[in-house]
Amino acid sequence: MMLPRTPITITAAAAAAPARRDTTPAAGKAAARAQTSKKLSPARGQRASEEDPTSGRRCRPCGPGARLLLGRRCPRRGVCTERVKVCVLERQIFDFLGYQWAPILANFVHIIIVILGLFGTIQYRPRYITGYAVWLVLWVTWNVFVICFYLEAGDLSKETDLILTFNISMHRSWWMENGPGCMVTSVTPAPDWAPEDHRYITVSGCFLEYQYIEVAHSSLQIILAVSVQS
Repeated sequence: MMLPRTPITITAAAAAAPARRDTTPAAGKAAARAQTSKKLSPARGQRASEEDPTSGRRCRPCGPGARLLLGRRCPRRGVCTERVKVCVLERQIFDFLGYQWAPILANFVHIIIVILGLFGTIQYRPRYITGYAVWLVLWVTWNVFVICFYLEAGDLSKETDLILTFNISMHRSWWMENGPGCMVTSVTPAPDWAPEDHRYITVSGCFLEYQYIEVAHSSLQIILAVSVQS
């Protein structure tokens, strides 16, 4: 005996019923990630506002010590440090030409510590930054002493061989013979006290005496050191 087929009808209410929410763990993690991305969207916008307007590259924070060497803004990053190194190298060259051994040693140590300080700032190494700050104080003190030495403050005399040349030679500053407008004249015969590998000369007609050029070099180093600290 055959039973009649009963048609199945779907009402509008059943068709409009909302779909079940997927309560699986994977779906929960996806929802949590979506909410987290919404919360972090303002921070992303803030980071985007810190991008360099000239190059379009994003600024990366370098830690609290970034202000000491690199400055706060990315476009000026490392500019001051490059100027310090260039000025010290220029001074090192003229000290080599004048056989000024004490300034040569001080300049060499300064160059090494500037490089270490820059590395510590970029990599956020507080010990490197602290060491660089302490050295800047010593560097300023040394340059103040050089200024007093050439200006003959107190009992200091720029004719002393022990301080700048370690009494190894009787050389003076390179600017003594090669300053602007200087005319060098050899004196013969040389005095008996003059070493054989040295020549006895007189210098005249200089527009600017060599001690003032050395004072200007030391003053520039002090200004650069103070500007880096500030």
